[in-house]
Amino acid sequence: MTDETAFIQKYGNILGRGKTALICGTDDVVAKIYVEGFAKQEIFHEAYLMAQVEQSDLPVPKVYGIEQCGSRYVLKMGRAKGRSLGELLLTGEITPEACMDILTPLQVQMHQIQIPETFLPMKKSTLYTNIRYNPLLTDAEKEELLNLLGTLPDGHSLCHGDFHAGNVQSDGENYSILDWAEVSSGPAASDACRTYLDYKYLGKYLMPEELAERMAELFLEKYTAASGISRDEIFAWLPITAAGLYGFVQDKEMNQELRSVVLARGTQG
Repeated sequence: MTDETAFIQKYGNILGRGKTALICGTDDVVAKIYVEGFAKQEIFHEAYLMAQVEQSDLPVPKVYGIEQCGSRYVLKMGRAKGRSLGELLLTGEITPEACMDILTPLQVQMHQIQIPETFLPMKKSTLYTNIRYNPLLTDAEKEELLNLLGTLPDGHSLCHGDFHAGNVQSDGENYSILDWAEVSSGPAASDACRTYLDYKYLGKYLMPEELAERMAELFLEKYTAASGISRDEIFAWLPITAAGLYGFVQDKEMNQELRSVVLARGTQG
C-alpha cells in the first residue's frame, strides 16, 4: 500500500498537490499533508496564524489541529464549499463587476479589523526582511528601497497578503477566504497594493490580459470608494510590494515582471 493510498483512506480523496504538501479531503474536512522533512515549526506557525484569523468575524476555514501520519505532519482544517471566484470569472459565470462587488466588502471588512503587533507578524518587518536579504537585489537597490519603506506609514489592519478572486471561494450563498500563509498586521494600503499588483502585473499570466487589466481598474475604483484610501496611497507601496515578492514566486516571467516594477519605482500608477 503506497503512502498516498494510506492518506486517501484516512483523509479522503486527493484534492490537489504542490511542492510542499498533498491536499486530501472529505466533504467537511481538508488535510494538508506536508512533504517529509518540512519544518515542524512552520507547520505549527501556519496553524497558529489560521487560529488567530479565525477569531475575527471573517468567513474563514476553521483549523482543527495537527497530527502525524507516518513520518509526515498533517494540518486539518474545515473545507470551503463551492468554487473560487477566480474560476467562475475565467469561465464567464460571473462578471468582473459582480466579482469585485463581492470581493471589495470582504477586503474592507478585513482591513477594519485591528490586530495587535504581538499577535501576527508585522507587515513592514516582513517586507524589510524580504528586501534586506534578497540576493537578487543589489546593495544600492536595497538601500533605496529600505529608505523608501521607512517613509511609509505604519498600521495594524488585518492584512491577508494575497487577496484576490482566486483565494475567495463561493457555493452561491456563502463565501470563504482562503490561503492565509502571508497574513500580517500592517497598513491597509499595503495589502490593497498587493491585490492591485496581483491583477495589474501578475494577473496577465493567469488570465487574459484584458481581463486582468479590467480587474485591476475595478479594484482601484471600488476599493478606494469603499475604504477612503486613495490611489496614491496604494501606489506608494508598489515598488516595496514588488521587491518583497521578487524572487519568491516560481514563475520566471512573473519574476521578470516584478523586477520591472521595482526598477520603475516612482513611476507606476
